[in-house]
Amino acid sequence: MNIPDLQAQLGYWAPLLKLQAHDITMQYVPDLRAPASREELETFLTGRMGVEGFTGPWVWGLNIGNPDSRKARIFIRQPQTEAEAAEVPETIVHELLHCVTAAAEAPAVIDEQIVWTLAPLLTQLQQQEPQRARVLARAMGRQEKTLLVQGARAAEGKPMADNATGTAPKP
Repeated sequence: MNIPDLQAQLGYWAPLLKLQAHDITMQYVPDLRAPASREELETFLTGRMGVEGFTGPWVWGLNIGNPDSRKARIFIRQPQTEAEAAEVPETIVHELLHCVTAAAEAPAVIDEQIVWTLAPLLTQLQQQEPQRARVLARAMGRQEKTLLVQGARAAEGKPMADNATGTAPKP
């Protein structure tokens, strides 16, 4: 089975998405689950429990990050079949896009809608037309303070930011 190299994938996508200034680690975890509660997440964050202790629903990927410090710990479910291994690149892009969209401070449901839409498009484009995928990824990364943030603000019904300054207009 051909399991994607997480570090190679990170090395490819992070610069394209302008995430070089971020401290991002990635690792495979068997039977990856999400935290079942805020308390479970806090126990993990304080180092009293590993990610293997989460009891929530099974997930393909999990990004536990801090947008203020630009740190992210990304966990990817260890694939067991070729079909699961084929899902890994999209999962990696999905989790990395959360690092880009974090600047929007959008509600989780809106952030997920943005990321669920963009990740498959980027990975499919990368397979079919790598040069166009690189251009699009660079544009998204470069625009983290405008393009994605404005989309998230619009989805929340908030005023869009001024393109020149990147700040929201005064009411």
